[in-house]
Amino acid sequence: MGQLFRSEEMQLVQLFIQYEAAHATVDELGKLGVIQFRDLNPDVNAFQRHFVREVKRADELDRKVRYFADQVVKANLNTAGNSQAVALSWNGKSKSSHIDDLEVHFEQLEADLRDLSSNEEKLNRNYNELIEVIHVLKKADIFFATTGIQGTLSVDLTEEDELKTPLINETGRGAGPVYQKAVQLGFVAGVIHQEKLPNFERVLWRVTRGNMFMKTDEIDQDITDPNTGELTRKSVFVIFFQGERLQQKVKKLCESYGVNLYSCPENSNERSELLVKLEGQLRDLENVLKKTSERRTAVCTDVAANLEEWKERVMKEKAIYHTMNMFNYDVGRQCLIAEGWCPKYAVDDIQLALRTAASSVGSSVPSVLSTIKAHEEPPTFFKTDKFTSSYHAIVESYGVARYQEVNPAVFAIITFPFLFAVMFGDVGHGILLLLFALTLVLKEKEFDKIQLHEMVKTCYDGRYVLLLMAIFSIYTGFMYNECFAIPMDFGSSWEFETNTTQFATQHKELPYPFGVDPVWKGAKNELAYYNSLKMKMSIIFGVSQMTLGIMMQAVNGIHFKKMYNIWFEFIPQLLFLLSLFGYMCVIIFVKWLTNWKNRTPPVLLNTMINIFLTPTSIKPEDELYSGQLSVQQAMIAIAFICVPWMLLVKPLMLRRDHKLGRLQHDDHGEEFVFSEVMVHQVIHTIEFVLGSVSNTASYLRLWALSLAHSELSTVFWELVMILSLKQDNFIFPFVGFAVWAALTIGVLMIMESLSAFLHALRLHWVEFQSKFYLGDGKKFLPFSYERILQGEEV
Repeated sequence: MGQLFRSEEMQLVQLFIQYEAAHATVDELGKLGVIQFRDLNPDVNAFQRHFVREVKRADELDRKVRYFADQVVKANLNTAGNSQAVALSWNGKSKSSHIDDLEVHFEQLEADLRDLSSNEEKLNRNYNELIEVIHVLKKADIFFATTGIQGTLSVDLTEEDELKTPLINETGRGAGPVYQKAVQLGFVAGVIHQEKLPNFERVLWRVTRGNMFMKTDEIDQDITDPNTGELTRKSVFVIFFQGERLQQKVKKLCESYGVNLYSCPENSNERSELLVKLEGQLRDLENVLKKTSERRTAVCTDVAANLEEWKERVMKEKAIYHTMNMFNYDVGRQCLIAEGWCPKYAVDDIQLALRTAASSVGSSVPSVLSTIKAHEEPPTFFKTDKFTSSYHAIVESYGVARYQEVNPAVFAIITFPFLFAVMFGDVGHGILLLLFALTLVLKEKEFDKIQLHEMVKTCYDGRYVLLLMAIFSIYTGFMYNECFAIPMDFGSSWEFETNTTQFATQHKELPYPFGVDPVWKGAKNELAYYNSLKMKMSIIFGVSQMTLGIMMQAVNGIHFKKMYNIWFEFIPQLLFLLSLFGYMCVIIFVKWLTNWKNRTPPVLLNTMINIFLTPTSIKPEDELYSGQLSVQQAMIAIAFICVPWMLLVKPLMLRRDHKLGRLQHDDHGEEFVFSEVMVHQVIHTIEFVLGSVSNTASYLRLWALSLAHSELSTVFWELVMILSLKQDNFIFPFVGFAVWAALTIGVLMIMESLSAFLHALRLHWVEFQSKFYLGDGKKFLPFSYERILQGEEV
């Protein structure tokens, strides 16, 4: 936990790496994952850096790997089974990871896959065209048989009747007697998409002005389109027309509709011979397609077995050369110069990695590491584990901690689930949440191996937060004495009189052993009692947490040796908060501990208001203890003194130091300007004074949400479950239980828990962390293969 209280001490190091050992060195440092390199060429264009050629080659390899992945997907093969084993077994020793070895193999493999894909595509296209031609030939025989036209397609017309006589009469045969002049009829046959056919027929009729005859028949099965490769419903058609002009119009129209036209013999015998020939070709083509597909599947299977490893290797190669582009190249000494941040404890590990890399390539000159003085603020790095990482993520969502400042996550481990539980407290609901959290915790090995939905992944990442939230909810549920809104009696000293909830009789002189006495549940003044209790608890918890935040401001001031922050910010802020709201907490305890049997207890809200309205006197009904007026006047005096203390003293002391030459910069590292410092201090003082009031009031959300949760739970139990149990029909209890369970899960367990979570988050971010946490640091982002393979930017 001490590692989480402050960030790790960081060291700026400089590396001198021999050119021939650079790749191996960066590789070793990537496995180690403890150094964040600085870009020593910020003004150099990405295309002008030293290793831009290698980066382009790595990008080309990445493109080929993506192409391989597409081919594997098209072959319906799975690579997920290999990914976990490869990711765990990779240690840089399996096959050479150098970019040259990958290029040769990938180039040959890509050429083979493209040839196989191209051949298979052509064969599939030919196969689908043959299927369509065979359907056209079979349907054409039926069309010609039904129209009665066999052999030569011709009719005889006189010149004057040529344009008036239809091509074919209503019976489908040649119209009229035989005339003196013979006219040849043309036709085209093809296949069209079923959904395009009605529109095609209408347009065809308009284009030819009715001078055509069309026969269509739907193919009784889905066939693959040769152009798109998709299964679709199609129809065969034959269009009869007269003249070359109509033939050109019909073919242009077919082309615009994406129709596949095929040559069809006029003679029936020729069609039969062609059909037999094409069916033989189709069988041969099926055999060739089968062998081609088997060959392509075999190649893709080999690719699938190695694909995850290749992805990993290529990603690492790209990362290595991108990182090396951040180094300086010393031409004279033939070495690369790198700078980076690392934790102090990792310096020895980096030294070992440098020696390992140099020996692996047989370098005669070892790499050198030296520490250098930094002129900038180091990045922030906290060592976390699977338990603390989720709490640290909650804090970092607000902002990354400044280097070495106190980390609120240490306190959030307890305070966050506790404040959630104050709003969500119920034994039954806490047990349900505990079962869900325990499922995520106990099965984490199984969940780590599968791809989770985004919502489930969010819950899984915060499983230990949910676990403590559930435990604290059970605890506060016992304190509130509620289990699904039902009170639990562990030995109350009070009993209600018969048939009434207005008067209760004490039969034992013993306090209730733990939490709220169950006699309050269902009493006439239940709501007034719970309102008073939870409102006062909320104020106490809020003032306590804000006081802790101000105390951490002193801890930061001592660590960074900023004594002015302690004397002129921490002390007046603490006195101001405690003199007003700390005093409010004191009189709450005084009221709780006083026996008010002989008089009416004062209303604390009125007491606090009268402190400011009538500071020189006190009403008898507001008196809590002797000497109260003097104490309250002292508290007001302290509060008023603290305001100018916070507002003026620090800026004046800083101006004095600046005039004496002991101060050149303000707290933000900028040149000292008294007016800017004064404005900043005014804003800071006003924000704290007003924030003390608003933040304290903000903690009343603990009371509001706790009360809402309890009342909703009571309403669901009494108006759904209890009413269903009172019905005579035995089905009603089952229906009532189903409705009650659905409402409990949907409203109380999901919506209410999310609401309580968000409110607890706000209380930590705004009311607590704002007292001491700056959150303007830079996160430590080391060059790490683990982060790269998880998809994080490096």
